[in-house]
Formats: sequence, structure tokens, C-alpha cells
Amino acid sequence: MYASGEGVPADTTEAAAWFRKAADQGLALPQYNVGIMYDEGKGLPEDDSQAVLWYCKAAEQGHADAQYSLGIMYDDGEGVPEDDAQAVAWYYAAAEQGHVDAQFALGNMFAGGRGVARDDVEAAVWYRKAAEQGHPEADNSLGVLYRRNLRQPGLFIR
Repeated sequence: MYASGEGVPADTTEAAAWFRKAADQGLALPQYNVGIMYDEGKGLPEDDSQAVLWYCKAAEQGHADAQYSLGIMYDDGEGVPEDDAQAVAWYYAAAEQGHVDAQFALGNMFAGGRGVARDDVEAAVWYRKAAEQGHPEADNSLGVLYRRNLRQPGLFIR
């Protein structure tokens, strides 16, 4: 309620305090929310290392948004050393749960050969999953893959 200002004046510091109380009890959603607050510096000081710590707690419990966020942190080297293989692992965990942005990110990793061997077929699989959920960049990236591989008919048929 404090985070969104519903029924009370919006107060990110107060929201952070309540999220932290719940997060300390092991609840994944508040752990993710604490991670966001550290990541964005809202209600808590901006601290990428703390964001990673809290995202990790939630991600290990299967929270898809936290898994995706942790993938971004490894992808960009924020709060942790840049590690494409770890980014792929976290994107994959979220993508398997239907997280559209993670599906798109995973497609990018396969298309660019980052953290995995370059594989246009696997990239197309993930781009298609994201595109089917209405992700416009995935639509474009899938089209680019098709154009790039025109000389290989049937390449993307599974």
C-alpha cells in the first residue's frame, strides 16, 4: 500500500521497511521487491550487490521476475561480474515459466552466441514464444533470423 499510495500516502521508505520484514521471513515476492528497491534506489540506497542478493533469494524460490532480473544483472555485470552463462541460466529459468522478456532475452543470447553456442534455430524458438505473447521486438528479431537464413529452407521447422 505504501509503495503504490493506496489508502495511505505513497512512501517508498516505509514500503521498503515492510517489504524487508516480509522478505526476512523468506517470502519470495517481498524479497523480489526489496531487490527492486535496491536496484532502483527507491526507498533504499541504490546498491546493485544488495539487489543481486535479494533477487537471488527470490529467484531460488522460483520467482520468474526475480530470475529474469538476476539474468539482467549477470548480463550487464551489475552487482556481480558479467557472466553470460549465468545470465542464460537465469533467463532460461524464467523463460520456462512463460516470462516473455526472459524468452526474448534468451533468444538474443542464442542469436548472438553469448553464454551458449550460437544457434539460430534455438533463438527462433525463444523469439517465437515471446512473439506469440505479443512482444514486438521478438517479432522483429524473428524476422531478422528468417531473412538471415533464407538459403536454408526448413531451418526453423520443429
